[in-house]
Amino acid sequence: MFVHIPGLHNSDPDHWQSQFERRAPQASLRVIQDHWDTPECAAWVERIEATLAPLPHAALVLTGHSIGCMAIAHWAAKH
Repeated sequence: MFVHIPGLHNSDPDHWQSQFERRAPQASLRVIQDHWDTPECAAWVERIEATLAPLPHAALVLTGHSIGCMAIAHWAAKH
């Protein structure tokens, strides 16, 4: 499963993450943040964890873009 963590303002329909999701919907999941325009590190990390918690971690590939990469790094340091 590919878990996409977009950056600031989310990823528009032409963005590579969005294109990937359309091409492989059965193997893609997007982390949806509450506030795309005003990122807050702790909230973004918590949302990543909440999205990943029910999934089998051994089969996950996280893909980040922009500030989503930083959120992944903070999530990894915490978990």
